Amino acid sequence: GILLDAALFFVLFLLPPGHRLQHISLLFHGFTGFTMSQRIGYAFPLAMTSTGFLFMPNENEAPLQSHANWLMDQLIKPKKHNILPLVWLLIQWTLPLRMPLISGFNFKYTREGYRWSWTMMLHSANSFVQPGLSLMTLRPTCSGNPFPNPMKTPFVDVQSFSYEQLLSPRGVQAVQLFPRQLPHVANQVHRTLSNARACRKDLKISASLFSSANNGPYHRIVDPAVDLVSTYRALASRPYMEKLRLALIDKVPRGHEFI
Repeated sequence: GILLDAALFFVLFLLPPGHRLQHISLLFHGFTGFTMSQRIGYAFPLAMTSTGFLFMPNENEAPLQSHANWLMDQLIKPKKHNILPLVWLLIQWTLPLRMPLISGFNFKYTREGYRWSWTMMLHSANSFVQPGLSLMTLRPTCSGNPFPNPMKTPFVDVQSFSYEQLLSPRGVQAVQLFPRQLPHVANQVHRTLSNARACRKDLKISASLFSSANNGPYHRIVDPAVDLVSTYRALASRPYMEKLRLALIDKVPRGHEFI
């Protein structure tokens, strides 16, 4: 994989369009389409191989510059009509650097984390061992005492809250794949229990969540000692632009991190 990626970068960036070695790109996408079609589908490899044939220069065209030479010319003497392509290239190169530059190579073991990482290899994520047995629970405490769950079944934590009643089946899956939404769910559970007068004071809600990626081992990815209601209030009290900034860097207010 590293060899194919490095060869693809070399021939597309340093060699002029139409060079014979650029057929490596067709080999690369044909290889991924054949070996990884069950994971990434056929749309991406077919689009890349089709554009490779479609934009291949013919013999009557004047020799073209390589990507590297064209970029150097534009950086030295930029032309107005090339500003947008330069901005597009800058975005394409800088977005993958979010993970090492902002996250310090510490991307989270969640779908959000994989969006930040420099990889396209997240093929599956799972928070279920089998239907009915979930590895995510919300655990309210009232004045430090566990909340008794009225649904006593072999597959339910007796000290958890059945949050599934508040969400659709798709919502249940979404909150397990995108646990940054847990403070919002915890706030809704807090409102439900408060309205029902199930707890008079000092109601806190924590979560426990284990997840597996690419059929690997299960990891605990939510800190069960953090009060998610306090995290929600800390987020809700921030100005709109601060909320947007925290969302862009996949963070919560200091002292309230739960992942």
